[in-house]
Amino acid sequence: MNEYRLYILISIIIISISVFFIIKVLNESSDLITIASLQEVPLEIENNSENAILINDRELGPHEKTNMNLRQNEKITISNNAGTVIIRTFEKNYKIKLKSFEVVIENGEN
Repeated sequence: MNEYRLYILISIIIISISVFFIIKVLNESSDLITIASLQEVPLEIENNSENAILINDRELGPHEKTNMNLRQNEKITISNNAGTVIIRTFEKNYKIKLKSFEVVIENGEN
C-alpha cells in the first residue's frame, strides 16, 4: 500500500511541475498570441534627434516617443529625420538614420 502512495505522490509532483511550466510559457507568449490574433504589430517610435520629425504628416518633437499599431501592408512614412529614429517592436529594436523612410509589414514578417 505504501508503494502506491509513493507512486501517487511522485505523479502529483510531476503533474504540478508540468502545470507550472505550461502556465509560465503561456504567460510569456501571451503578447505573441495577442499580436497574432489582432494581426497588428505594436510599435514604439522614438525621435532621438534635436529636430521634429513627421510620422504620416503628424509631428513628433525632439526626444519624444509615440505608440502605434501597424497592420499588414499598412505603411508608416517618417520624414524630416536629421538624427536617429528608434523603432521598437515586441522582439527587436531598429535604429534608423535615414532622412526619410517607410515602415511596412509584408506577409507579417518584415
